[in-house]
Amino acid sequence: MPTDPEERSTGRREQRKRRIRTAIAEAAERLFAERGYDQVTVAEIAAEAGVSVKTLFTYFDSKEDLVFADEERLLGRLLESVQDRPAGRTPLEAVTAVLLAALDEEDGPEGLEEFHRTIGSSAGVASRLRRMWEAYEVEMAALLAGERNEAVPSPETRLAAAQLIALVRITASAEALSFVRSRRSADPEEPALREWIERSAAQLGAGLADYGRRAADRDPGM
Repeated sequence: MPTDPEERSTGRREQRKRRIRTAIAEAAERLFAERGYDQVTVAEIAAEAGVSVKTLFTYFDSKEDLVFADEERLLGRLLESVQDRPAGRTPLEAVTAVLLAALDEEDGPEGLEEFHRTIGSSAGVASRLRRMWEAYEVEMAALLAGERNEAVPSPETRLAAAQLIALVRITASAEALSFVRSRRSADPEEPALREWIERSAAQLGAGLADYGRRAADRDPGM
């Protein structure tokens, strides 16, 4: 534990900042999910979090940024799944596994409905979302390039990264939501979002084939 008074004080300040930021992000998430991005004001989010609007903007640059306060979590799961995939598994299989697991953890179709209610129809949010997907592609490309000992991602690596993130991206698309809604009207129990992911991954797999399939570790003595 820190023994220096100044160090302890700095630690307490940082903890307080984290608590405030978390409170703001959670308040925004609740209100956006309940009423939609377009129907919630920054002032309402600040009030829900128990802070002033001025304080809110010391932690987030814009209202749009509040939608993406947790964007690193999904990216981290995707990168970890690809990086830690076992022998015999491809990056595509690893990414697909993350998406399928999220169906159970985040209420599947209901989570997709909530996501679209959250982002609303704002052009600013749509632009910010595109930048997020691009940042995901860059991070994935860097990971894949490292596996292939590339100082800079090759065309094949960059394209593979773009395709992997495209699978994530279209799973959250308006078209996926329409697909789920149409299936739900015919059969409420139809696992439509799972079908969307599996069919999309299968089509993508025809192009990526065995790209990045991890080989079993060789015995150093062989």
